[in-house]
Amino acid sequence: MWDEKTYEKSKDSKSPDWNSLVRERIGATRLTPAQEEEIVTELSAHLEDVYLAHLENGLCKADAQERSLGEVANWPRLAREIQRTKCKEGIVNDRTKQLWLPMMVCLGLSLGVLLFITTTLGRQGYLVRGGLTMFLVVYVSWLVLLPACSAAGAVLSRRAHAKPRTLLAASLFPAAVMLCFIACGVVITLATGARIFAYPRGLNIFKAFCLGVAAPGVALWLGARPF
Repeated sequence: MWDEKTYEKSKDSKSPDWNSLVRERIGATRLTPAQEEEIVTELSAHLEDVYLAHLENGLCKADAQERSLGEVANWPRLAREIQRTKCKEGIVNDRTKQLWLPMMVCLGLSLGVLLFITTTLGRQGYLVRGGLTMFLVVYVSWLVLLPACSAAGAVLSRRAHAKPRTLLAASLFPAAVMLCFIACGVVITLATGARIFAYPRGLNIFKAFCLGVAAPGVALWLGARPF
């Protein structure tokens, strides 16, 4: 807290131009103008606080300025650390907006659509009575709606200025998840002999990949293709 006397003293002392001093010491950076301005403003505010504290303790302006600038032992190192941190933050933020968020949206929508279809038909009793025919109805309905799911993820990815391959990876993520599940089932089958897939084993494994990966992958690709 500043008393009135200290505040007037600091006000009349004409504080140094901390912004210019900070810019001079950190030198050129590869940060965006907005990032650099943010860093300069934060450091300048900190140095101003330290400077006023030294004035309150009775130091002259020159000594207070020197002590304040001495708060940073190595300005070039500080500049490199700030630049490294900001670059990492930018990469993480871009990756989240361009890839991870669209992936989760696409997966969530595709699973939500499947859950909605099966729940609706289950309440009406069709799944119990329908057998293979009702399975095909559920599966075809899911495939028809999958392009809309991938399109939603593609829109988010495109708005974040993602590259085409990143956009495609986000849109095809549900098919990649299905591939992992089926691959795990195949490995368990081959390793333990468990009858996860009915015999003939090879043919059913092929069908599982076609129905669980290839067909959904094509549907997801069709939804992302316009973007």
